[in-house]
Amino acid sequence: MTAMLETKNLGISFGGLKAVDELTMTIEKGQLYGLIGPNGAGKTTAFNLLTGVYKPTEGNFFLNGEKLTGSSTIEINKKGIARTFQNIRLFKQLSVLDNVKLGLHNDYKYSTIGGIFRLPSYYKTEKAMNEKAEELLEVFGSLGIDTGIMLVRANGEIYFRFDDVVERLFIAFSLFACFF
Repeated sequence: MTAMLETKNLGISFGGLKAVDELTMTIEKGQLYGLIGPNGAGKTTAFNLLTGVYKPTEGNFFLNGEKLTGSSTIEINKKGIARTFQNIRLFKQLSVLDNVKLGLHNDYKYSTIGGIFRLPSYYKTEKAMNEKAEELLEVFGSLGIDTGIMLVRANGEIYFRFDDVVERLFIAFSLFACFF
C-alpha cells in the first residue's frame, strides 16, 4: 500500500546551515500525526518544503506515490497539500459562507468578464460554490462544534463574532481543504 505522504532524506541548507537534514517519514491515510520540537528545530521549514515555499536541496517527497519535489506551491496545493499560518486573519466583513468560498478558489472558476457582467457561467459557478461551502459547514456542525459562536444577521448572513473563534474556524476550513 502506498503511503499518503512520504519523505525520503528531505533536507534544505541555507548557506552552510542545515535547517532540515534527512527528514524521512511515512504518513498513512486516516492517521493523526504531530511534528514537535523546540524553537529553531526546523518544523516550519519542513512544512515550507512540503508546501513548495522552499525547494529542497536534497531528498524527495511524495503524495500518494506521486513525486512532488520541486513542484510549485500552487501545483502542490492543487494536489491537496495546504497550510495555514499562525497569524490567521479572515475577512470579518464577509459572511462565514463567503470566507469558506474563498478556500474553494482552486476548484471553481469563472472569467472576470463573467463576474463583472454576471453572465450565466458566474451564477452557475456561484451556485456550485455555495452548495459546496454549505456542505462543508454542515460537516463542521456535525463535528460537534458550537455553531452558537456565529452571529446571524437579520438578512440571514452568518458572521463571525470572536477572534478566537475565527482562528478555530480557519483551522477547520484548512482541514477541509485537504480532505474535500
